[in-house]
Amino acid sequence: MGALGNYGMLIYLAIIFAVMYFIMIRPQKKQEKQIKEMINAVKVGDEILTIGGIHGKITKIKDDELTIVTSTQKTFIEISKWAIKDVTKYVEDVKEEKKEQAKQIESKPDENTEA
Repeated sequence: MGALGNYGMLIYLAIIFAVMYFIMIRPQKKQEKQIKEMINAVKVGDEILTIGGIHGKITKIKDDELTIVTSTQKTFIEISKWAIKDVTKYVEDVKEEKKEQAKQIESKPDENTEA
């Protein structure tokens, strides 16, 4: 019984670690990956929100830095890419994506009709 108790303790610790991994570590890594992809996909014209709470529109991208314009007075601010908290797609890009989706739907042959 003593040997089984030691193995039981190891199994118990392994189960606790597995539960912690699937509840805490894995979702955090997935979220970090999504944020990194979002930041790398920014382009001129996208509207962003920085971690400091500044809303702006991207006007220039250079390596790991970008320039945003923030108000009606055309205030330009240079920030690092890592300071981006959220990206709002530019309105024209959203319209183009909807048009592309509509074209794809129209181009699919009707599955109900037979030749």
